[in-house]
Amino acid sequence: MLKENYTIKANSFTATFGHLFFLILLIYSIIFFKERFIYSDPAFFSFLMIDQNNVSFVLGRWGTIFSQIIPLYGLRHGVSLETFLQLYSASFIILYYVFFLIIQYVYKNSKGSWILMLTLCLTFRMTFYYSTAELYQGLALTVLLWTIVSQKIEDRSRSTWVHTILAALLIVFVSFYHQLTLFTVLFVLGYELIQKRKIRNKKLIFLIVFTVIWYVIRIKFFTNSEYEKNKMLSISDFFQQLMHITDLSSTKYFLGFVKSQILIPIISFCITLILLLRKNKLVAIYLGSFFLCFAVLICVTLYKGESQMMYENYYVVFGLFIAFSLVHTFIVPSRNFATIAVIILISYSLNQICKARHPITARINDLNNMIQYGRSLDKRKFLVKENQLMKFNNMLPTWSLPFESTLLSSLDNPAYSVTFYSLKNETQFTEEQLVKKDVFLGPEWEPFWFTTKNLNKNYFNFPESGYSLLSSSQNSDSFKESSFTNNNVKIDILKNEVICNGNESSTNIRISNLDSITLASVPDGAHPVLISYHLYDENGKLLKWDNVRSILLLDLMPGKSMVQKINID
Repeated sequence: MLKENYTIKANSFTATFGHLFFLILLIYSIIFFKERFIYSDPAFFSFLMIDQNNVSFVLGRWGTIFSQIIPLYGLRHGVSLETFLQLYSASFIILYYVFFLIIQYVYKNSKGSWILMLTLCLTFRMTFYYSTAELYQGLALTVLLWTIVSQKIEDRSRSTWVHTILAALLIVFVSFYHQLTLFTVLFVLGYELIQKRKIRNKKLIFLIVFTVIWYVIRIKFFTNSEYEKNKMLSISDFFQQLMHITDLSSTKYFLGFVKSQILIPIISFCITLILLLRKNKLVAIYLGSFFLCFAVLICVTLYKGESQMMYENYYVVFGLFIAFSLVHTFIVPSRNFATIAVIILISYSLNQICKARHPITARINDLNNMIQYGRSLDKRKFLVKENQLMKFNNMLPTWSLPFESTLLSSLDNPAYSVTFYSLKNETQFTEEQLVKKDVFLGPEWEPFWFTTKNLNKNYFNFPESGYSLLSSSQNSDSFKESSFTNNNVKIDILKNEVICNGNESSTNIRISNLDSITLASVPDGAHPVLISYHLYDENGKLLKWDNVRSILLLDLMPGKSMVQKINID
């Protein structure tokens, strides 16, 4: 009776902490909705939902529509753009919270609750702000799958077959979130098989075999996009790259990410494996081997190189492996201090997630400066050369810039929407295409998907005009280097402070063009004009003359002012 009462108290504590955990994530999602939804894919999906006034999914991953029910309801009831984005941002956390409630109260599985919480934070960093990634939802559902399997597929009663069928259906459902969930599903089924030594459990063996067969069918017959097909390597390519794994850029990035972002969770994982080796060597070997094999798989598969976000997008799976090792080793009713240690680890991860937003916040600030400058001009549709944008560290990726700029500019006043498009080269479009009054350049793979006349005027409103180029070459007859003088250009420091963002430091300045000609921004002339600064101490003593140089991001029109950052060494 004493042990039973202790277990009830432990379950009550887990539930209380779980409510607090998801409340914090919900607050994060609402406060940082711009970082989560005015960035990359989330911005594109948001734009699509508003444009179609319906759910939207890509790559056949239709499971994601469940996260769109709440924002779509708000959209159809005329909420503001800000409220819509906040609802969309919060809907993912609400979905995870529903999974938690099912695990904690329907199945009464506290271990499953801890695993879910740990999985959703341990190796999430900047990826928390890439919220629409289907893999993350698949991870949460994988934990729910394990909860069903661990509790309901043990005995020989008839109801076991009901739960076996339920688990099989859930596996099919999870497969339509992301193909990599094959490994997360096999991991939890294999873990259950090994840790409870259910080698003769026919239902569990059936689920493992079913998983493999179904995913082969899923990948072979339901994978229609070139994007997913290009991610798959042939066996020969895989082993060829495996021979050079230590030299791959993907491996170097992974090791750097471990060192700078998730070293403490990895150390915790190693400690649990050492402790497990004394008690259950088979489980320790299984956990360690699965982690290592998945790391090799990701590094080899991504050997061609990816953006920072795409690399980290796959690292979230490691949180699932670490979560199982921590819960298996520490989370039992009789180990209060170990439970506290896990709570501290969760708190640390939540704090790191909060800090990880800074690069995206800096990107939004840069984009907002571009928008405010664009509003001061006659037109509100602009082209910027991609090479120019790439010199600003926060402007990658560039493909989603049209949707990010449109959403951000429409937040405060949808009547003054502004859009920017990243131009790869000047021959990318004809002049006839760019001067059309209703033109709206969208995704780079289908730039004429949308037109401004068909956009929802309650959220986005553009004047009838074409695009203007804001990236002119300094290597032209119309550009005069002499225009960059104290008499023609005024520079004001907005705040006497340096903004630190990872390895980059910067400060904001306002540049005013007092001349009658446009100041070109692309520094490709014989004598390129850049922005620099001189460094003085608080007493006015010169410390260093002519420091790091920055580009002028956009062409500065006559009589106009623009705010932008300059890099600080």
